Amino acid sequence: MSSYTGGEKDVPKYKFSWLDWMHYGFFASHIPITMFLDLQGLFPRSIFPSFAKSLFDYHVREFNDPLMGSMPKPAWFRSFMGCEALFQLPFFGVALYAMHNRGSWIRIPGIIYGAHTATTVIAVLADILFESYEGVTWNERLILALIYMPYLVIPLSYMWKMAVTEKPYVPEIEDVDD
Repeated sequence: MSSYTGGEKDVPKYKFSWLDWMHYGFFASHIPITMFLDLQGLFPRSIFPSFAKSLFDYHVREFNDPLMGSMPKPAWFRSFMGCEALFQLPFFGVALYAMHNRGSWIRIPGIIYGAHTATTVIAVLADILFESYEGVTWNERLILALIYMPYLVIPLSYMWKMAVTEKPYVPEIEDVDD
């Protein structure tokens, strides 16, 4: 394993696993998704660029999304979007920074993020699958659930990694070549 000089002694480099790359890609892609799509459910659409409004309209029309397409949005759903704007969006950048710089300090915030996000997405999935929405077929509900499912599974996998790994982005001692 290669190493670099980190202060007084050589520190082995951490090699991202496939799970790390999945988390990295998720956080990086979720920044524009949140900014340009999700937050249209919270803020006036007039502040968003036309390409974002077109993409949002496509999603609502193509997938018959009863939550994103409803007006007004349910208060509980708007509160989740507020959490996404105030808590999750900044966390994406912080998590990317921590991963890039091997910051183990991200553990507790990562556990909180994963638990919070999973809780909100479970509520969204339950609403999509079991709430009575006129004009939304069972097949449309299943497709929507599949679209939303990565936003449950990936944060849960991130929370799990943070919970079971004391130093998530630092190689284990036994990984060091002598």
